[in-house]
Amino acid sequence: MNKRLLTILVASLVVRLVVAPFFGHPIDMFTWLKSGEMTAYYGINVYQVEEIPNYPWGFYTYPPIWLYWISLSSQLYQFAQNLNMFAFFVKLPIIASDILIGLVLYRFVMLLKNDVRLATKISALWLLNPLPLFISSIWGMFDSVAALFGLTSVYHMFKGRYRLSAFLLGVGTSVKIFPGLLILPMLFYIKRTQDGGFKRRALEYTLYASIVPIISSIPFLYDPISYFGKLFFHFSNIGQFTYWVVLSGFVGSTSLGYISTAIFVATLILIFVKILRYETYSNEILIKGSTLTLLTFLATSMKVNVQYVTWVLPFLLIYALYLNTKDYRLNLLMLNISAYVFLIGSIGLCNGYDLTYIGNLTNLDFKEINIYGAITLTAGIFGSSRIVALLFDLSKLQRINLSIMRKWTVVAIVILFLVTMATFPTPTGISVPSLPIRVGVVEGLDSAFVLKDDYGVDEFLNRYNITHIIIPFSIDFVNTYKGYDEHVHVAEYSKFRISSFSWSLRDLKCLVDEIKKRGIYVMLGVYLEPEKLSIRYGVHGYRSTWLKEHHKEVLNEFGLIEFQRRLKPDNMYVLFEQPYAEYFTSKVLTIINDLNFDGVYLLDNFRYNDKAHVESILYLMDKLSPTIKAYSKQIMLGDLDVRMEPQYVETLAKNVDHLVVKTSSWLNMFYRNTLDNTTFNDYRRYLPELLSSLPDDVKYKMLFSVDTMDIAEGWMSPAIVLQEDIEILSQFGAMGGYAIYHTNKYLPYRITLSTK
Repeated sequence: MNKRLLTILVASLVVRLVVAPFFGHPIDMFTWLKSGEMTAYYGINVYQVEEIPNYPWGFYTYPPIWLYWISLSSQLYQFAQNLNMFAFFVKLPIIASDILIGLVLYRFVMLLKNDVRLATKISALWLLNPLPLFISSIWGMFDSVAALFGLTSVYHMFKGRYRLSAFLLGVGTSVKIFPGLLILPMLFYIKRTQDGGFKRRALEYTLYASIVPIISSIPFLYDPISYFGKLFFHFSNIGQFTYWVVLSGFVGSTSLGYISTAIFVATLILIFVKILRYETYSNEILIKGSTLTLLTFLATSMKVNVQYVTWVLPFLLIYALYLNTKDYRLNLLMLNISAYVFLIGSIGLCNGYDLTYIGNLTNLDFKEINIYGAITLTAGIFGSSRIVALLFDLSKLQRINLSIMRKWTVVAIVILFLVTMATFPTPTGISVPSLPIRVGVVEGLDSAFVLKDDYGVDEFLNRYNITHIIIPFSIDFVNTYKGYDEHVHVAEYSKFRISSFSWSLRDLKCLVDEIKKRGIYVMLGVYLEPEKLSIRYGVHGYRSTWLKEHHKEVLNEFGLIEFQRRLKPDNMYVLFEQPYAEYFTSKVLTIINDLNFDGVYLLDNFRYNDKAHVESILYLMDKLSPTIKAYSKQIMLGDLDVRMEPQYVETLAKNVDHLVVKTSSWLNMFYRNTLDNTTFNDYRRYLPELLSSLPDDVKYKMLFSVDTMDIAEGWMSPAIVLQEDIEILSQFGAMGGYAIYHTNKYLPYRITLSTK
């Protein structure tokens, strides 16, 4: 190895290692963390995790090799409790693959041309390229790992090592599916270079290539439908670095999937027929066939993202040895520049790839357009046109001039940008009425805020125009509270959480203060159900071990709390026998005063005909209400069933400032399915019937619910249905306001305050 190449290798490695711990794509890094945690600690088959309805992002949808690595990385994270260390560790094989691709390119060029200077140049064009550096060390996507095995497989095929080539191709396919596309040019190469026994050779190659994919998949093949459904998930939606995104607003993704697949197959057949007919050199058949196979996929598939360019870039650099025309060089340059521009735009969409935003599942659909979205969309469409141009350059199918060296090209780019801004305007989203009380309930600290100086409060409030924010915790946060200790972790009590090691009591207190500075009320939320676990984008929910294991005496036969029952002393938290309602009240008051909350919001799951449960809550209210109000704090209670008897509602209302009624027809009918044989119109009659039975002072205390989405439980209300619900509910002017479930940073449509 010459000194110049060694210097380039060291420099590119150092840069990657330096930036790796501090950045990460908010969605992908979250997926690595949670899917690894689910696999390593809970033994959950991530391929069986259901997607959230109407939500565009899947969970873990890749072959299992990468899953095994991120499972190991999650174990390290549990030990170190440091997100930067997790990001660094999880990126190590990606960074190593980047460097090894540079070395393989060097050896490949030496094999083909035996030119040290040329080999060093080609290697440097990869190692110093900002695209793979960004994807691996900042983004944290592992395409380079699969690209390494695909490239190395072709290299060893050149060396005549068929079995090793097949094995490496199988490893690459077990990382990401795309190296499997290379089996076609491999088999054609075998056919051209072997005098006889092609069928035996081809079968042997295929079997060796299948070893790792089969073995690595064995733990998940007991449910093949879920497994293969997830592997092919990406073929069911639109990518971001493709011209297909323009059609996505007009044609369904299913139809586009069939169309793009048909075009891919037809184009590939045409190309290989031409290669086999006109190419005489077997080496060029393998290089050209491999490059054109990947280019054809990128040029025709509706699912192409910017990181996919790293699949074909090493082959394009090698192919420059055979085709070094001006148009080829220019198109290759412009493809890279388009990718750079796309990544620049993505920085704005992804909050600067700051790890404090990990778990921010905001829909980055281009229809949610702003200047960053316009940049990425324009760059993606133009970049995909360069892929098509390169395909034409290499295949020599060109009958029209696809060169960018025309005066009208600059004009076309400007027009494309302006059309993007005009065609994809920022939507107004869901419009909600400007009522006096506008409550935003978050799923957890991680779902709405970030651990930075101002905790992302301004960003949150810019999205949701609300008067109250509810930060809910499981009931064990109350049960086990020992007083203010700024170092105690509290994230474990959230229904949705990225990690149990992040938020401390100090962070929570500072967050409350930051929100209150903006004139917003902040309420302590408490889930009154002892247990509610869910597997969606990780293991979420809560379980009260304090109640379930140590104080079962206050739970009834259905596992629900009866606050009038008496707690037995445990010599740690409960020092003397007392009604649970008294213990709960004293703890809630302490938390409110210690952390400067404006009151308490009790989140319950009322059964409309469960008289015993209502009596239990009334007993709690008799203790809690006078205590809280004595400190001029507020009390809210949710969530009532709209079918609850009016006398119960009126009695509960006497003890609280506001009552929240669950009013989502879609959520109940199609997700929870609790109102059997009931139409939308029947459902909507319940609320006016209830309101007509209540006095005016109680009506004003009533809030209806705006049920948008729940990451932990795995549901999301369709925007059009939710808007219809809100418009009807807004007609009941006697109500005092509404509560939004949930005001998360993940919601893929906007909520705007009506000006009416």
